[in-house]
Amino acid sequence: MLISKASRQTKLTKKAIEYYAEQGLIFPVVSDNGYRDFSERDVECLNKISVLRKLGLHMSEIKTVLADETGKALQRISIQNELNMQRWQAKKTILDKLRCGANYSAINAELDGIESNATITEKLLEAFPGFYTYLQSKST
Repeated sequence: MLISKASRQTKLTKKAIEYYAEQGLIFPVVSDNGYRDFSERDVECLNKISVLRKLGLHMSEIKTVLADETGKALQRISIQNELNMQRWQAKKTILDKLRCGANYSAINAELDGIESNATITEKLLEAFPGFYTYLQSKST
């Protein structure tokens, strides 16, 4: 199918579709007249890309997800996002303390603890990929 039909089916702009093709996420066949022919597989991939972009994934993460046949990439990204949200919530609490007049020196030590803990958790996740999921199942 031509890009205009692919655009209608996916609700993506032609520019977006061209960009994803340039990034090597889809591989339309280029015919002799220079028109690109998008397969059903390309359209399916474009729909996945659209969903992943709406979820806030970066292009490098999308490439990883599309290349991963095990589904573990999505799990890792989901866990990483959850850790980031927890880190942000802790930082938000610190912002509120600063707003209420807390001492910057004491806050700095608290921030160091948050970053240190996050780094340890990320290293554990790299070493033991199922570790976080296991802990989550034990805490519920």
